[in-house]
Amino acid sequence: MSGRREWLRDYGATGPCPGVRMVCFPHAGGNASAYAAWRNGLAGGAEDVELVAVRYPAREDRLLDPPVPSLRAMARMVAADLENLHAEAPLPLVLFGHSMGGSIAHEVAVLLRGAGLPVALLLVSARLPVAALTPGRHQSDAELAATLCDMDPGTGEVLNDPELRELVWPAIRADHDATNRYHGHRLPRLDIPIVALGGHGDDRVDPKALSFWRECTDAEFRISLFEGGHFYYRDDLERFLSIVSTHVSGAIAAFSRG
Repeated sequence: MSGRREWLRDYGATGPCPGVRMVCFPHAGGNASAYAAWRNGLAGGAEDVELVAVRYPAREDRLLDPPVPSLRAMARMVAADLENLHAEAPLPLVLFGHSMGGSIAHEVAVLLRGAGLPVALLLVSARLPVAALTPGRHQSDAELAATLCDMDPGTGEVLNDPELRELVWPAIRADHDATNRYHGHRLPRLDIPIVALGGHGDDRVDPKALSFWRECTDAEFRISLFEGGHFYYRDDLERFLSIVSTHVSGAIAAFSRG
């Protein structure tokens, strides 16, 4: 991967002739590698999909890169890499972001549309738009660790291992601090469809409040809800990716017509 695209990891395409590039933005503390398995689940859609995941610093193969303390700064860097990639291999874009990643994906969508790039769809998961956010309460390391263990048992297993915790904690702490600071501004309305996704049982993001995303676009808006909590999509990933594929195929078909 070239230095110009240090924020992106390419997981290849679901077929020989991709018609769309889907870019996935992880949650706070999350990793690009979590999306590696998604390619197979997206393979049944009407369009071949090139799958790209965002590589945040301070983890995995960017472990030595310092964290970026601002979601908006991260968005600018990702957008720059996507512009470079698009110049080399143009494809319509679909952006998917979960939790913190939803905010970064939204910021990137605004930047890319402002630069004239073909973004066909924004998928935001378990996250409210910035206009609906308020400052997050700072938690001590112990409080944050307890919250994460309760929300995601897999994270609990990692944090209970002293060696693994030492590796992953700087990224987790930095991401959550940056997320708490992300509020107090408005973004221009988009001209692309938005689909807001969430879990009926999410105790961090009220699924009814996902309707706030309607104010972020002049194009089509939909809400798609699933059983489960904040990480609802893990409960039935196959079904989730099938529904996402349907949204992607519909957006690309509309984009091609328009």
